[in-house]
This record gives sequence, C-alpha cells and structure tokens, in this order.
Amino acid sequence: MRSFTRFGAGLASALVVGAFVAGPASAAGRAETFLGNATGTALHLNLFGTDLTEGFSKATANSQLQASAEAAGQLLAPASTTKAVVTGDNTNQTAAQKCATPALPSQLAAIVNVGVACSSSASSVKNGVPHANSDGSVASLDVSANNVPALNQVIQPVQGALEQVFGPLAQAAPQVKPATDTISTLLTDLAQTKTLSVKLGNSTSDVSVTGTQVTSVSTAAGGRIELLPVGGIAGGPLAAITVGSAKATSVYDRATGKSTPSFDPALVTIDLGLPALGEVKTISVAPGQEQTILQGTPLESTIKVASGSKVTNPDGSVGAIADGVSLQLLKGVQGGVTLQIAHAEAGVAGAPAVVEAPRVAELPRTGGPSPWLPVAGATLLVAAVVTRRFIVSTR
Repeated sequence: MRSFTRFGAGLASALVVGAFVAGPASAAGRAETFLGNATGTALHLNLFGTDLTEGFSKATANSQLQASAEAAGQLLAPASTTKAVVTGDNTNQTAAQKCATPALPSQLAAIVNVGVACSSSASSVKNGVPHANSDGSVASLDVSANNVPALNQVIQPVQGALEQVFGPLAQAAPQVKPATDTISTLLTDLAQTKTLSVKLGNSTSDVSVTGTQVTSVSTAAGGRIELLPVGGIAGGPLAAITVGSAKATSVYDRATGKSTPSFDPALVTIDLGLPALGEVKTISVAPGQEQTILQGTPLESTIKVASGSKVTNPDGSVGAIADGVSLQLLKGVQGGVTLQIAHAEAGVAGAPAVVEAPRVAELPRTGGPSPWLPVAGATLLVAAVVTRRFIVSTR
C-alpha cells in the first residue's frame, strides 16, 4: 500500500508540474487616460482702478466620462452665469442662455455703461464620447470720462498751456492752425461728450472627442474700440481700434499619446481720423508690436499686440495660448482704462491604453516534439522505479 501511495504522489506531482509549465497566464494592462481643457476671455479690464472680466468661457472633458462647461457674461455675476456638468455614459445637460445687465460698483455707475452680458453651457457623454461647450459674451462698453470728477483737473492745465504755446505760433505760421484746432477740439470734446465706445464679441470654449483624437479649441472674438466716437473726420471717431479674433487649439492623438498645439493671435488695425490729417490714416499693428497714439493729450493710448505661445508642461502635456491685445487708453484721465481683449487657451494631456495579451496553452505541434513529452517521460520514469521496487520486495 505504501508503494502505491508513493506512486500516486509521484504521478500527481508530475501532472501538477506539467500544468504549471504549460497552463495559461495573464497580466493586467492600463486603461487610456486623457483630459482636455479650454478657456477664453472676451474682455478683462481695469477701469479707473476697478477690475472686471466679461465674456468668460471654460470647457473640460476627460476619459472618466465627465464633461463640464461653464460660462459668464460677467464673471462673478450669478445672473449671467451658466454651468452644465455630466458624469457617466449617455447623459447630457444644457444650461440655456442667460442674459443680464452687468452689475457695476457705485463709483463706476455714473461713467460706465455695460451692455447686456450673456452665457450658455452644454455638456454630454454619448456612447462613451464626452463633449463640453460654453459661450460667454458682452455686447458693449461705453465710458463717459466727462463725468469723472478729476477730469477737469487734468484738462484745464493742459488746455491753458496749449493755448499759450499755439496761440502766437498759429498767427506766425498759419500752416500749424489745423493742428492747434485739433488739440483744442479734442480737449473740449473730451470734457463734453462720450469718450470711449467698445463693441465686443464673445469667447467660446469647446472640448470634443472622436475615436482617434481629443480636440480642445478656444476662440475669443475681437471687437472695435472708438476714442471720441464723434470727434473725428466726417463725424466719425477720432481713433478706431479694430481687434481680430484669437484662437488656441490643441489636438491629442489617442493612438500615439502626443498633442499638437497651435495658435492664431489677434491682429489689430488703427484708424486715425484726426482733422489735422485731412483723411483717415490706417495703421496695422502686428503681433509682438505696440503703437502709441495721441501723445501729449489726456487721450494718449498705447496698443500692445501680443503673440501666441506653445507650452510644454513637466509631465509632457502641451498646450497653446493665443494672447490678445492690451490697450492702455485715456492715460491722462485718473489712471486711464486698461483693456485686455481676446485671450484664448487650450490644452490636452493623456496616455494611450496599454493592452498585454494573455498567454495561453500552446496547441499540439506537428512536425516537432510535443510539449507533453517531458511530463510523460517523468511519469514513466517514476512508474518504472516504483514498479521495480515492488517486484524486488515481493521476491
């Protein structure tokens, strides 16, 4: 009995070893991850020391089947703010357009009139594909610097000095009289009429996913800024600054795990309608340059046109920034007005899925040694040894 027990144990051991050698095995892979983000701002301004952000949008989507969109006609003003967030497959949420007249601090209410501000947001996940889209806008911004209490303190000394200089000069040299009249009219209009008119666009942020890529796009439309809207040639503006749109894009390849960023910065043109010029003069300002106009007057303004940039983060993700236009207007009036128009950012980061196929038992081979031969040989060897001992013990 003992010998048969030993035989059974040897056979079982051989079979276990054979199963361990030839049996299936598997290793866990890694699921795909990605995150797309886009933000845009139509207008950020500092108005005589007070900050305001108008036309804000933001959108995000990720591989966890989450999508979020939010926007504001005026940031931090709930009446013009929308938000839509979803989590999970085959879900969607839409925040319909909300519009409101932006709330202004009391110290600005008498000199600033902001048009209606609106926003809308929508998010969805359909068949495992997330999508987020938001839009924020503000229609207009008017500044009447003639209502600024400190304005007369700025104008009167300048006007007096100009009259002392240009009065005798104009009599001796009549050709300079148009320039003298321009400065005089400029200062008079500044004290009596609307000073600044801004017509704005909107910002849109969007993150979308397809089977091959994730795309983040942010677009901030430009606008038109007029200094002394009725102070120039033929009743037009003294100066008109037209700002194009800025766009930032980042496209992520889901197969390779690489992002490709691109940007399209805003372009600017300035139309000067100074009566002294006799005609409207157009100036183009390229990205990375700046231009100052109306030097030496309370309306002196500097336009800085930023370019764009590509950003590489420490984790390897990349993004794009399309900087817009910075305008320092009315420098001679209580610190002036600073506008930052058309700013857009977009980025995507991620890692592709890693799939490791499980190892399976090999099929019987043809034309070569069978993988079971070592097991069979070991089993027969054990059987032979045990049988011989059994025969010897019975003699």
